[in-house]
Amino acid sequence: MPTDDKWIEECCEEVLKFTGSLAPEWANRIAIARSERNWTSRQFLGAMIGWMLDNGYHLTAPQHPFFQPGAVPMVEKPCELCGKLFKPIIPGQRFCSETCGISYLKKMEAKAA
Repeated sequence: MPTDDKWIEECCEEVLKFTGSLAPEWANRIAIARSERNWTSRQFLGAMIGWMLDNGYHLTAPQHPFFQPGAVPMVEKPCELCGKLFKPIIPGQRFCSETCGISYLKKMEAKAA
């Protein structure tokens, strides 16, 4: 496995590639911003997320059509908490139900405390 920093940078690069694939103008804007500031993928992603959080845009971010139910064909997969097979409604759905998702978050909070 690569070093943590290298692995994180590779993951950030994949997120930016994926984001750019959703709309060609986004890919262009990402490339321009990174070039202008000479940022790594990790720096760019961190700066953009920080900016969204600082300015309250995380509460008003519009729903992109890609993330709407039925936009991408989904296959059954196991719930990350209970293991039950389910068919996700949106890309990236990790849990079979809201109950499992909340239980997982509570478990992570308890672990962090």
